[in-house]
Amino acid sequence: MMIRNIPARCTEQEMVDLISTIASNFTLEMPRTSNRKCKGYAFLRVHEDDLMQQLAAFFWQRQLPTRNSMRPLKIHPAENVR
Repeated sequence: MMIRNIPARCTEQEMVDLISTIASNFTLEMPRTSNRKCKGYAFLRVHEDDLMQQLAAFFWQRQLPTRNSMRPLKIHPAENVR
């Protein structure tokens, strides 16, 4: 799953903490432009279809509770995931 509209100063740990409220076995890749800024998207990988559906429902139109951004997160299927 690709998650977009992540605020630039959001840390990977913030995303991990949020995802951990739903899932315990996942991989998160969050590209950064520098040590302090993310590129605004991340890739989330889980190995259970049911869990992916739960995460999709969880993230749909949600804002990050640790940030003041009112922009909702957007989710998309990720292509070419290995």
